[in-house]
Amino acid sequence: IALVTAIGFSQTNSMVKSIQDVVRWKSRVFDGLTGQATAVVGEHLPHFEQVLQEARKHAKRCIVFGRSTSADIRLRSMRGNADGSWVELDTPDDTVGFYVPLPGDGMVNNALSVAAVLHAMGRDLESGMARIASFESEEGRLQWHTLTWDGIRTEVLDDSWNAEVESMRNAFSVLALDRRKRNGRKVAVLGRIVHLGDMARPLHESLADPLVASGAELVLTHGEEMQYLRAVMPSALLGPHFASADDLASYLRRELRDGDTVLPKGVRRNSHFG
Repeated sequence: IALVTAIGFSQTNSMVKSIQDVVRWKSRVFDGLTGQATAVVGEHLPHFEQVLQEARKHAKRCIVFGRSTSADIRLRSMRGNADGSWVELDTPDDTVGFYVPLPGDGMVNNALSVAAVLHAMGRDLESGMARIASFESEEGRLQWHTLTWDGIRTEVLDDSWNAEVESMRNAFSVLALDRRKRNGRKVAVLGRIVHLGDMARPLHESLADPLVASGAELVLTHGEEMQYLRAVMPSALLGPHFASADDLASYLRRELRDGDTVLPKGVRRNSHFG
């Protein structure tokens, strides 16, 4: 069974200069399929039809998951909040409901891919998907924390382990869900995305619209490439830009207000953000 969970830019080089290049390289996972092999493909993938076409060249069977009526594993309904999502899906045989304990559409797509793989293996979906409810994320991956000091209480959505373009957008979509229990601002603390080469400018600029849509009311940035994002953001949302993570942390310590929600998102490795 071969599965592609997501397609996006994590790095660019002479062989990866467009999303079509990423599609071409990711689809090579299907090249090794032989015999009774199965390919699992999500409708959310960029250039979905091209990915599916490549899968069909090698796989005896293709299972599609997604939201359309033609999907083999189809999202029937979803109720999500800032903590997780209640999901109901249809299979060719049954309807299965379960809880995903991490927020965002990206995690729902991951869960649908799990269901598709279980279906391909002939496993019981109801018992298999029920186990997802007990999943606990690792450090810095969409974890909520409450920080309290000097009478100030803030909610932190820690997604700081790593950053690439699609994970940035996913984190913004979770920030949009809003977990605030009191009045306060949404504060985005963003570090640069590394290894983007000549694509650094357009890809950082592409984050502006989803960031604004998240409802962020204060944006703090770190690292030179984040200047590209700042240049296309509404100036009213921008706080300072920092070259030093220590200076950024000191600023946050002084400026955060009671009730604020903070999203730190950046790259810990190959960066001073962490």
